[in-house]
Amino acid sequence: GLGLCAQNSRNTSGAWGYYRQALGINPENQRALFGLVDLGYQLGRLSELEQSLRAYLDMHPVDFNFLYALAGCCFAQNRVAEAKEEIEKILIFDPNHKKAAELRDMITERTIAGGARA
Repeated sequence: GLGLCAQNSRNTSGAWGYYRQALGINPENQRALFGLVDLGYQLGRLSELEQSLRAYLDMHPVDFNFLYALAGCCFAQNRVAEAKEEIEKILIFDPNHKKAAELRDMITERTIAGGARA
């Protein structure tokens, strides 16, 4: 709750701290994890976001929302092969997952453009 209040007050660094604290107590706290996803890009804290996502996915390996978030996090860090691997996990179980297909297409475009290796 404190993270949400801080985020709504535009105190992004405070919100980040509260979300991290909440995940330290309960790494399965999805609300806190969604808060980190929301702020991770804005604050440029993608490696820390990735750690929290991976910790959650160790417990819930087929949570498509957070697999997608991890893929996006890897993609944003130009780790295209890892992003593609996470997207493929989603598409194996849900070939019609629209967002995963869109990210897969972005990965393909980046690979073709030579910006990174897939």
